[in-house]
Amino acid sequence: MKRIFFFRLPVFYLLFFCSCQSESFDDVVRTIKQVNLYWQSNHQELGAAFWDNGIYHTGNMEAYVLTGEPLYLNYSRSWAELNGWMGLCISSDVCWEPDSSEVRDSYPSDLTCFQTFLDLLEVSEKSSRTTQVCQFISERVRLPEPTFRSCADELYRVMPAMVKLYKITRQPSCLRRMYDYFSYTDSLLFDQQVGLYYQNIACVYPKHQTTNFQRDFSARTNGWVMATLVKLLKEHPRDKVFYPCYLARFKRLASILVQTQQPEGYWARSLLDVSYAPGAESSGTSLLTYALFWGINNGLLPYDIYLPVAEKGWSFLRMTALHPDGKVGYVQPLGERFNIGQVVDSNSTSNVGVGVFLLAACERARFLSRKSEYLLHH
Repeated sequence: MKRIFFFRLPVFYLLFFCSCQSESFDDVVRTIKQVNLYWQSNHQELGAAFWDNGIYHTGNMEAYVLTGEPLYLNYSRSWAELNGWMGLCISSDVCWEPDSSEVRDSYPSDLTCFQTFLDLLEVSEKSSRTTQVCQFISERVRLPEPTFRSCADELYRVMPAMVKLYKITRQPSCLRRMYDYFSYTDSLLFDQQVGLYYQNIACVYPKHQTTNFQRDFSARTNGWVMATLVKLLKEHPRDKVFYPCYLARFKRLASILVQTQQPEGYWARSLLDVSYAPGAESSGTSLLTYALFWGINNGLLPYDIYLPVAEKGWSFLRMTALHPDGKVGYVQPLGERFNIGQVVDSNSTSNVGVGVFLLAACERARFLSRKSEYLLHH
């Protein structure tokens, strides 16, 4: 793996760097509104409470928290009501992936939507629904040996709902269960030598290699893990025993991932072997840009190292992935992992790609709202 040695940028360089960025907080808010208007106006059928729709709504709710736009709140509330505030498979042991005849474990798909359900209940309508939703989450997380733990992508679909459950119930067992899930997935899929995550057990080196005989780490998978850690660090009490573990992993992943960014600002589908799946990709880039900006905004990542990387990621998203009409392109299709020869271009989009773009845009906007404060104190 190529090693890059960082140095701390002097303040005058940061001043120059920031002065070159003419984008304002209001500019980013306009981008968020443009993207959400395009998506919602073209997707008036709200769809099932499956994981991919659930991912979009995590971004939509983040946009609501930032902007206060009631249309976003109503859109997610209508989706929750359409689905009875329940997961797609809440009463069944199995369900089907979209566009697939394969039966699979329903556990992660069940819980993705509950992130948004709890967000809705928190901001607008605390009621008996809260008890119902918490009961559903509790039942699902108590299931023995859920299969999601052998796929790192699933962490984002499950653990944010779990930490929100703890925030409401304050049951210590929730924190232990969360840590057990995370550490088990970690033991299977985290490469201690490189410091990155394999997507699933079928991708672990040397069983699986790229065509150039290298380890294959997905940008989107590592983006899911980083976004999961953001959600945990936001909600997890800092004085509890497991918080330092999540914080240390967040910082270690960040230090490795900044070394794999491409000159154009995106992260490649295969982080260490770009030729294995060449070309730009926006969903993994959105997740990583989101996590880096969040780390900067919350004082966990040094701005002089990570800000140029986050800025470059956002520049790719805004200038290349985003269409003038608000469509988000260059989104890797959904699936276990990318296929060799798979086309990802400016017209490739999905609900997942839009949702994570919104996450990145919201943290970018928060940074811009505080930029003068950063410069003043550094």
